[in-house]
Formats: sequence, C-alpha cells, structure tokens
Amino acid sequence: MYKMLVTDLDDTLLNSDNVISEQNIRAIQQMTSAGFHFVMASGRPLASVYQLAKETGCKEQLSYIIAYNGGVIYDLKREKVVYQQGLNPEDQETLISFLNRSPLASLTYDQQEIVINWKNDYTQIESELTGLPCRYDAEFFEQLNDVLPKMMGVGDPKIVQQIYQDYSGRFGQATRLTISKPFYLEIVHQEVSKGRAIEEIAQLLNLELSEIIGMGDSYNDLEMLQTSGKAVVVENGHPELKKIAAEIAPSNNHNGVAYIIKKYFIKD
Repeated sequence: MYKMLVTDLDDTLLNSDNVISEQNIRAIQQMTSAGFHFVMASGRPLASVYQLAKETGCKEQLSYIIAYNGGVIYDLKREKVVYQQGLNPEDQETLISFLNRSPLASLTYDQQEIVINWKNDYTQIESELTGLPCRYDAEFFEQLNDVLPKMMGVGDPKIVQQIYQDYSGRFGQATRLTISKPFYLEIVHQEVSKGRAIEEIAQLLNLELSEIIGMGDSYNDLEMLQTSGKAVVVENGHPELKKIAAEIAPSNNHNGVAYIIKKYFIKD
C-alpha cells in the first residue's frame, strides 16, 4: 500500500499555464484528508514552492516540501527548515568563474529575489515561472560570501547540453550538474538530489521507500524516480525517463497527478 506521493512541479503538477488545475487541487485535498502524505519536490527556490503549497488550499495538512532540487527540506507544520545542503565554497568560486567565462548567464537566489549577472533570451523565464522578482546584478556574484543552495547556467539549450556532457564531474567531487528544463543547467552539492530528500523525509515519517510513489518529467527527477517504490512519468516527460518508469500517467495538461492519486490513494 502506498502512503506518500512525491511530485515534481513544473511540467508535472503544474500545467502549461504554470498553475495547479482545479482537478489536481481537489485530488490533493482528498488525499491528504484521507491521511496520506503529499510532497512537492522542485528545483524552485523555497519561497516559490511554499506559495504553491498554499495554493492547494490544504497547506496545513501537508507535511514537507522539497526545494532547490533537494537542497532544502521544509517542515510545513513546524514552519522550519529541517535539512539544507549548499554548494562547497571552493567549488562555488570555481563555478562562478567558469560561468562568467561561458555563454550562459549565471542565476541564483537572494532572499526572495532571483539574481542574474546578465540578460539573454532565457533569463526572464525563471521569474515568470516562480513569480519572484528578477534583479540583474553582476557584482552580486563577484562579492558573494554566502554559500548558495543552488546555481544555474541559463541559455541556449544546445550549449546547456554540451556543457552538461563535457563538464559533469569536473567541478570537484562535491558538485552535481543536472538539467531541469532544456535551457537550465542546475548546479548543486553532490549529495543533493530529490531522491536523497525523499530518503530523509521517509525517515522523518517512518515510511518505507516501497510505500512512496515518485512522479516527474525531467532529468532532475531521475534520482527521485529511482528511489521511490514506484516511478511514474507523465506523458509529456522526457523519453529517457519513460524508459525507467513503472507507469506513464496522463500529461501535466491532463491532470496526471489527479489520475495517480485517484488510482492509488482515494479509490472509489
């Protein structure tokens, strides 16, 4: 019997209008009212994931949310961070220098703002997706003293893919590269992934991994799908992820999350 559903946000729970459909909201409310756990897992910053948890109308019944691709786990009941892992400081300095020399723009977060060092055709998209304001500030990266939970290189999908292939594993053993959207190269600590975050939450809730369904669409969902007892990929998901899926759900525009909830958690 499954007891928890962990789902990605963009292109999985959220439709093409970047919102949670009414059908998905109703299913989440029914699921949590029945005592099951529903967890949002995203590469988005904490402020954005938190806002979407509120939009379900049942935030008080949710237990945890996962932000920064697993770099932060937030306890919604106690309103506190219970796990966080930032980049290795030395690797972070190397990454900033590398991105400054690359064709990609550097992107990270400062409190509840997105910070980008220069504009290109893709840099405004993160602001549109997350609802957070965007600040163009090259000096922020040059004067940075804090450890970041995540950095991104943003730009042409062909360049993102090429850098991912050529440089994975070359920024120190403590750094992981992944791709969420074709134009986002996401950079986190090696120990950070949605899969690792699921393991942490399973321990907190005293659940077996076999009792968890993971649901996603893109490369940064891979570890989550591999860790979960059942791996579900939406119809609009990446073809490579579909190869490892135990089940293909309807697309993000056809309420795939509601479909899985009704099939495994609130059967009539």
